[in-house]
Order: sequence, then structure tokens, then C-alpha cells
Amino acid sequence: MAASSGASIFTDTGFARAAQPTGFVDEPVQPIKTATPQADIRSPEQEIAEPSVFEDDEDEEEPLKDYENPADAEAVSADLRSLKASLSLRFTVTGLITVFLTYITLVKSYPSLPNLPLLSPTTQPLMYLLVCTALTGICLAVNWQTLTGGILSIVREPNPDIAPAFAGIFAAVQCLVFLTDPKRFAAGNYTMFCGVAALTLALNLLGKKLTARIVLDNFEMASSGFEHSAAYSIENEELLKKVTNGLGETEPHLLVTRPTALVKGFLRQSFSEHLSDKLAKWLGVAAIAASAVCGIAVLVMTKDGFSAVSCFAGAICLGAPLASTLVGAIPAGLMQSSAARVGAIIPGPSAVEALKRTNVVMMNGKDLFPTGHVALRGIKTFEKERIDLAILYAASILVEGCETLRDVFLEVVAGKREMLYQVENLTCETGRGFVGWIEGNRVIVGNREIMKQHDIEIPSMDYERKYTKDDRMPIYLAVSGKLFGMFLVSYLPAEEVQDTLDELRHSGISLLVRSTDFSISNELIARCYNVPLSDVKVLTESELNALSPSLAYLPASEGVMTHIGTFASFIGGLQAALAAFTAERTAAIVEAASVILGIVLTLLLTFTAGLGRLSVFAVLLYQLAWLILTVAIPLLKKY
Repeated sequence: MAASSGASIFTDTGFARAAQPTGFVDEPVQPIKTATPQADIRSPEQEIAEPSVFEDDEDEEEPLKDYENPADAEAVSADLRSLKASLSLRFTVTGLITVFLTYITLVKSYPSLPNLPLLSPTTQPLMYLLVCTALTGICLAVNWQTLTGGILSIVREPNPDIAPAFAGIFAAVQCLVFLTDPKRFAAGNYTMFCGVAALTLALNLLGKKLTARIVLDNFEMASSGFEHSAAYSIENEELLKKVTNGLGETEPHLLVTRPTALVKGFLRQSFSEHLSDKLAKWLGVAAIAASAVCGIAVLVMTKDGFSAVSCFAGAICLGAPLASTLVGAIPAGLMQSSAARVGAIIPGPSAVEALKRTNVVMMNGKDLFPTGHVALRGIKTFEKERIDLAILYAASILVEGCETLRDVFLEVVAGKREMLYQVENLTCETGRGFVGWIEGNRVIVGNREIMKQHDIEIPSMDYERKYTKDDRMPIYLAVSGKLFGMFLVSYLPAEEVQDTLDELRHSGISLLVRSTDFSISNELIARCYNVPLSDVKVLTESELNALSPSLAYLPASEGVMTHIGTFASFIGGLQAALAAFTAERTAAIVEAASVILGIVLTLLLTFTAGLGRLSVFAVLLYQLAWLILTVAIPLLKKY
């Protein structure tokens, strides 16, 4: 699934960003020509996972080819593995450089720390600066995609690479400026910020690495070769209005599911833009602007270029958040771990955005009343008809046609299907019951409405009420035009379903229910599960007919979630996405607070104590404290 910023991963991989879903087509797609097994997944401007992090590929790059055909699974998987390996290598190299640079920059501020005489910033300033410059240069070379993406994001798509990129660039500029006069550097009380900048780039890569792992794991689940179901939003306004009429949603966003072999746009969604990317871009721009103000102010006040450059580098390192990509990667990883446990896959940030807009979901009657939560309370026959025949007639019809009553009537016949009659021409009249033929006899099973529809004489309501106390529901049986018997059933709430419906209500989500069980109504569901009537609707026959094409199998379907077709996987995946959305949004707010406070501090220190001489240890403490707080928020969230 998605994770670190889609925009920043985009810079490192060559994957095109997904647009927000605007509508899905309910038509089968024709097979398309796709990449050969050796083809790279690339865009015209960027590269993906080169064998070496230090080599540029100057060959013309191919446009993105998404996963649109099961035959391409092996090639796409190989590309994703290559991406993951490349990011792991880059992270390792950057991490090692970070550790070394951080230590030797701390030595500059704290001379008492053990250090090699050859790298003494006071006695060997030239060698010290050459090592800092060389290692910073290598770090920037390893992260050249981050630098490119960060710079281009100023005029292009939002990208959280902007602050880490400029932190690295101006840390390198600081090293180069100090190289012009090593002796002055040695004599002055200047702070080197290249270690902090390298740490920012390393953690930026860590978020991308997590993203690559999540996408690869998701892809292997999605391309496993099994039939799946695709969850997607209905965009046909006329259909939406028809099926949600009566619910309390003024702008319904209905999420439904259909069986499919492949959910289209997997890679496009996996590397789409995170909700936090736009905020990260403008925070980065603000940090750069504040850093420029600080640097110019120091230059004007002190006429000291060293101090001005140090101030600029220190300001951007203080304002560049360490969690630039982790703010999206960690919620996405936790979301997908939770979703995978129930058999769901949320492809990426654009899918999370689409799922967040959901305010109506569709479920089956069997989901609300699973096995063990419908009970047979009594049987009555009319005109001295045989009870055993009444049971066999009703069971033969209901076992074949009704998902919620099947198990309870199978239990009555001890699970012996061979005892049941062969039913011919069985039809379902949604909301009323079933009509079928058994040994030449027309058999009707259902509620009062279907009996009236077929001119079957039934008892009065007063008579019925004597038997339907304690919320018992009557099921009438008619054979060959005569009332044959009445069964009394009770519908019992399931604790796990109650918990799920409570969570959906808390998220502002209403229910559409489709069921062949004629006893299930809005009132029954509201009573059993304490749901407001305005939040639930059982679909009528005409509404189901209108919706049926949108629920039918397609070999390849649009979708914002892949799942195994069960209620638990469908709702569990949705709940995980909603939790990830909230966690990322909250973490992004905390990250914004860290940047804003950092900007305020840089301005205050510039005009008071001197930002260019701020201790590296103090900057690290500030950044690490905010990193822990930002990361803790999604880690503590329930998914």
C-alpha cells in the first residue's frame, strides 16, 4: 500500500502520480499491451531503482506501464523488488555518512569528544572541511532524486522532499564557503550543519524504503492469482439518488464491492499524492524563505559571509522536519498490516482519500445476521396439515433461496439436504418472499404481502399478533393456493456486528442492505442494532435491479480497495483506511507545528544569540523530540 509521500517516492521511482478518482466505469476492459518482463517502470523524467546509486541512465526512458494484466505480475514484481533494493542501498549509504558526519560536527562544538588528530577542526581545518565536503557531496549524489524532486516541487506537484533537499544543498554550500578560508573557520565559533542535513535525507529515504516494502507486499497479495473483490465508489448520480433515497445523506458517496480478478491502477494509486504533501510543500517554502531572511539579516548586521551562510544552513536544518516521508509511511504501513489481517489491500494515498469520502456502504443481510443469530421459535400448521411436510416444503425453498434463513432450516432437518424436495423455477420477490414448484405444487414462502399478492387467505393481524410477541417474525407457507403453515423466527444481534455498526455510525456512515430475506426491514435492523432509521435502508427489488450491473463480476475493475469478498475484509479495510487518514492528518499537523516553531526560533535566534553558532546537539535534540512525537501519533492509533 501506500506510504511515504507519493510525491517523494515518485521522484525516486518514476511512477506517475494518481489523480483523485472521479468516476469508475462499470464495463469490462479489453486486454492491453504491457511491458515485457524486462521492461523498467519509468516516466520520461525520472529513473527507477538503478543498479548503482552513483550512475545515471542516459538512455531514453519508457513511460509508465501500470499493472493492467495478470501476465505482467512477474515483471512488475521484479521492478518493485529492484526499487526496494535500491532504496535500501541508498538508505544504508546515507545512514553511514550521517553517523560519521554527525559525530565529527559534534566534535566541532564539543572539542572534548574523542577524535582523530587528522580530522581536528582546530588543528587540521582543511582536512576536516575536505572530509565534511566530500561526505556531504556523496550524500547529495546518493540522494540526487530527492534534490531534484524537492527543487522542482516549488513549481510542480507538492512534494515533501523540498525541505530535506534544501537542507542538504545549503549544508554543502556551508562546507564549500568554509573551504575558502579554513584558518578563519578554525579560529571562529562556527557550527557545521552537514550532519543534521544528512540525517534529514536519511530519514527521508527511510520513509521511501517503507513505502517500497508496503507496495511490494501489497502487490504480491493483489497479484496472487486468486479471485478478489474490488471496492469502488458509485459515481452515477442518477443511480446514487435512486438507491440512497430515504437515507439522511445529502451528498451520498456509496462504496460497493464486486468480484474481479484484477483491480486496475494499482501502481498509479500506490504512488499517488499523500494528503500531507501539499502542506509539506508550503511548509518547506516557508522554511526556505525564513532561512533566507535570517541569512540576509545576519549578512547585513555583521558583514560576515561565514556567519550568514551558517545562519542560512542552520535555519533550514532547524526547519526541515525529520519525518518528511515517515508522516505518510508509518500510518500506511500500520493500515496495511491491519487490512492484511482481514484480507484487504488499500493501494495508496488516493485510495485512502476516496475511502475517506465514503458515507454509505452496502452490506448483505447475512452480514447483519450471521449463522446462529436467527432462531426458529415455533411452527403452526393450518387445516391440520402435517408439520413434517410444512418443514420440508419451507426448508426446500429457503435453503435454496435465502442466505439468512438457510442455516436455521437446515438445522431443523439435521443438515440432511437429501431429505429436501427438488425445487423448480424458484423466483425471489424481494421484500416479500419466494415462489417455487415442488412435485407439481406451487409453494409460496414469505410474509403477508406475498400471500396477498397471490390471493392466499391469511389470518387477521389480531390473530398474528398473538403468536408474534417478543419480536418474533412470522413466515407463512402456502401450498397449491392454500395456507399451509406459519413459522416464527427471531433475529438476534451479533456482538461483533454491533461493534462494527457503532464504529461506522461514529464515522458518519449509513447502511444500504441487500437481502433475499423478506423479514429483514429497516425497522428490524434499527431495533436489533439501535441504529437510527435515517441511517439504514433495505433495498427494494427495483433498486436492486438498478444496482445489479454495478455489482456484477468484471475481469478487471476500477477500485480503491482489493479484498477477499467477505464482510470482514470489506469493512475492516475501510476502517483501517479511515484510521490511517486520521493518523496521517494529525501527524501532519504536529509536523507543521514543528516547522512553524522552528521558523519562529530561527528568527528569534538570528536577532539575539546568533543562529549560526547554535549547537548541533541542540538542533538534534529539537528535531529528534519532534520526530518522536510525530511518529508516536500514528503508532498509538487503533487501526
